[in-house]
Amino acid sequence: MKCANCGAEVADGIDYCAACGTSVAVRLCPNGHVMDPAWVECMYCTPGAASAGQAGTSSVKGKTLIETGGSAATGQGGGLIKGATLFEGGGPSGTAATPPKPSAPAASGGKKKTLFDPGVAPASQAPAPAARTSGGHLPRLAGWLVTFSHDQSGADYRLREGRNTIGADPSECEVAIIEDPSISSKHAVVMIRGGKLQIRDNDSTNGTFVNGEDIFGEASKILKNLDRVKFGSTECLLVMLPHDDE
Repeated sequence: MKCANCGAEVADGIDYCAACGTSVAVRLCPNGHVMDPAWVECMYCTPGAASAGQAGTSSVKGKTLIETGGSAATGQGGGLIKGATLFEGGGPSGTAATPPKPSAPAASGGKKKTLFDPGVAPASQAPAPAARTSGGHLPRLAGWLVTFSHDQSGADYRLREGRNTIGADPSECEVAIIEDPSISSKHAVVMIRGGKLQIRDNDSTNGTFVNGEDIFGEASKILKNLDRVKFGSTECLLVMLPHDDE
């Protein structure tokens, strides 16, 4: 019997070749690859070589289709390109495949856009309603609504002579309180004339309260300096300027 590796004569009953030390039970191809007993040719040297008379269906013993690469790895009937990974051997016609590149994010000023965008502009960016002018000037400042509901340092909203619509819609309201989701778009109306002030709820969802009293259904309610007014969950203190007649 001859050694499959070096061709030297090996006596019967001897398990290893005395010349090269290779087990006589192991078949090696001319390039030194270990061959499965069922292979006709070395599939490492000839990817897709026939095995056991089944042309184009060779497989590496103990390997899965993903491990051997199949036709994707060789462009033929199977077999793994020696030393190649699935990406390296997975290209068409046996060429190396380049892993897909991740898609570049759409330009958005460097910020990732979330799926949910409520579209509510912050107070500093909220569009102001058309200014009420009289002879090119704003109506006279009459007082303020002061609140600590949304900022512990306090915030104030100016009230001017005439109509003051109070609500969450900055494009429709002279006094826009956008921090409170319980305030309706046009929640209430405050009218100021000659130093006198009255308020009316504008059929709001969560109501308007004066000193703890719900004014829903009332035509109007007269307000005095330092009255407490609540719109939704925003509590305000009314601070009025003295009028010239007072």
